[in-house]
Amino acid sequence: MRTRTTTDVTSIRDAVVKEHAKNPHPGLDREHLRAHLLIHEMVEKQLAENDPPEVGRVLHRLLANGLSRHEAVHAIGTVVAREALAMLRQGRELDKEVYVRELQELTVESYRQSVADNEAL
Repeated sequence: MRTRTTTDVTSIRDAVVKEHAKNPHPGLDREHLRAHLLIHEMVEKQLAENDPPEVGRVLHRLLANGLSRHEAVHAIGTVVAREALAMLRQGRELDKEVYVRELQELTVESYRQSVADNEAL
């Protein structure tokens, strides 16, 4: 894995913010928007670094199966968020094997179902 510079991270952050200026999420308050953008940034960083490489493969698969790039990043972000929450709750490091398995199991249908389930709450 190569070392990223501050400029690289800043570029990713700027691109995420620019994308959301075009396609805002009006239902998110300030704190939820910050968390949302952070998850986007994490996915974009993984894609830029190709680490893990499965993130890029999953992105391409989701795109080929009908999601927009933004939706595909959201879908991958659900896996990122789930693993991050598990790490916090269990006080552990990233379990890359579990993370990669959950990425590989992610489908357009499972993502859309999770969105529908969350909207029903």
